[in-house]
Amino acid sequence: AASDVYKRQGTHSSLKNITRSDLFDFFKLNHFRDDVIIAMAGPQSPSEMLNMLRPHLPHEVIDTPRTVPMFQRSAISRPVVKTRATDQLQLSVAYHTPGRTHDWKHALRLLSLIIGETSSSRLFYHLREELGLSYNISSDVVQFHDTGCFEISAGLDLQARDKALHTISDDLDEIARLGPSEAELELSLIHI
Repeated sequence: AASDVYKRQGTHSSLKNITRSDLFDFFKLNHFRDDVIIAMAGPQSPSEMLNMLRPHLPHEVIDTPRTVPMFQRSAISRPVVKTRATDQLQLSVAYHTPGRTHDWKHALRLLSLIIGETSSSRLFYHLREELGLSYNISSDVVQFHDTGCFEISAGLDLQARDKALHTISDDLDEIARLGPSEAELELSLIHI
């Protein structure tokens, strides 16, 4: 069944076992759904647009179950380090977050703005301006239906890694304990 495609682990052997039928079932489940919205704009009338679109629509719309919930196996930190000869380090720190339907979605966006999305963010100031450790710093929230990720990325000199990680941790701890300042909240409103 199509839902079985979601249950597979993504190992080499499980990928080899995915059939054409599995892929087509996945395609039907996600592209011929009863909740798809098509928006069109242009000089044509709605009936002209519908006539243009109708030949491309499926003959059958499937009443499908909504997305299969993401199962988080553990909250154990799993560092991934790739090494090669270079003068620069690209650092990325990521945290698992709830998806876009969770009540935290707006708070996470605000956190990202305050921590690293702008040139007035905490990490931009601390890592780049104050300590001179980073030539690039950013943060972002990635939100899927039922899971997401809060990510901080930095471009650093090789020897700046430990100090940068310590500073990132300190800034996150401080905002978790004390919350954002009034000035940070006001500045964030400009960027929303």
